[in-house]
Formats: sequence, structure tokens, C-alpha cells
Amino acid sequence: MLATVLPCSQVPYIGDFVRIVCALCNRYLPPLSSPSQAEADERVAQQMLQLAARGNKLQAYVQERGLDRKLKVWKTVQDVEFPRLSEESLHDLTLGVYQLKLAPSYIQEHLSGTYEIHMHVDDRSLLTVRLQSRHTSSRYLMWIRCTATTVDAWYCKCSAGARVVGMCSHVAAIIWFLAFARHQENARCGVRNWGEHIEDAALYQIDSSDSE
Repeated sequence: MLATVLPCSQVPYIGDFVRIVCALCNRYLPPLSSPSQAEADERVAQQMLQLAARGNKLQAYVQERGLDRKLKVWKTVQDVEFPRLSEESLHDLTLGVYQLKLAPSYIQEHLSGTYEIHMHVDDRSLLTVRLQSRHTSSRYLMWIRCTATTVDAWYCKCSAGARVVGMCSHVAAIIWFLAFARHQENARCGVRNWGEHIEDAALYQIDSSDSE
């Protein structure tokens, strides 16, 4: 129920609904964090607090220099140099798996549409990516700063793109593709087409005795 759109008449009761769900989870489901995970959870919590206090320095850098308007400082790159990261390293960047689970289907939508990757002419560590959605008129512009071994900073002009505690889905999808998926032989990009396993009944003749 909480995964769908609720009618306005239910708004006053949402808090009660959430408390009921939490009570059921606490009673019948295993803990989200076990004693063996306490140290790792503490490390992630400290990382989140440090990031939140730091702010998005790349956003300030882009805005101060007007890099979203200066087209001449960018050059198109085909085989972009980008650090190769493991899934564990990606989890550390996104601080979770939610955006990474969305990445395969999300990247398919944009790679099937139009996308451009540019590198700053004087700063090879700074990339900008322009995405045009295949299904909507939405256009996203983002910047990613990376070294040979890691991704240091990111900023997207979407409504959630300035966050540094994790990242928006657009940035996560691009980093997932450039740093991981394109290096995998059987990487899954997009929703699996189960229709390829369905046979067309029109191709088969049915005996009158089997018609029912």
C-alpha cells in the first residue's frame, strides 16, 4: 500500500500506517543490522556525516566557472578513460544498492536514446555527460571528477543531483556503466525480455479433438 499513490483522504493517517509497518517488521523480520555488521554500519554512518558536512565542491566549481555554458572547453571522447571499479567499491560510493539496482534499466533507456561524453580540454580528470531520455523530453547534464583509480566527485543538474551522501540515479547509472558494466562480458543492461521465450500459438495447428 505504501508503494502506491495514496488518496488525499489518507494523508492524516500515513504516520500511523508507517508505525504499524515498522512494528510488524520489528516483531516478525530479522534485524536490519546484526552485531557482526555493527562495525561496518558505524563506518558508513561516519562517512555519511562527513560527506554531509563537506557539501558538493564540484557543484560550486561548475557554477563559479560557468562550465555548463562554456562549450569550447569540452571535447568529445569516444573511448573515455574511467577507473574500473568493483561492485563493492560502487556500493561505497552510492552508500547503498538502490541506485545500483536501477542502473541496468536506467542506462538502457539513455543508451538507446542519445548521450554524449565530453572531457575538459585542460583537466582530463573532469568529464561531463549529457543524457537525453528516450521516453521523455527530459535532458540531464552532469559532471564527474575521477582519477585513474577512483571517482572523487559528481554533480547533476537534476533536482537531487547535488547530493554527496550517495548520488542521484543519473550519476549512479553512468558510473555503474563506465566503471563496471562495460567491462563485463555478460552485463545485463535493461529489463529482460521474457517474450523471447513465448511461442506464437498461430504457428501451430490444433486438432478438433483438442480444441477445448
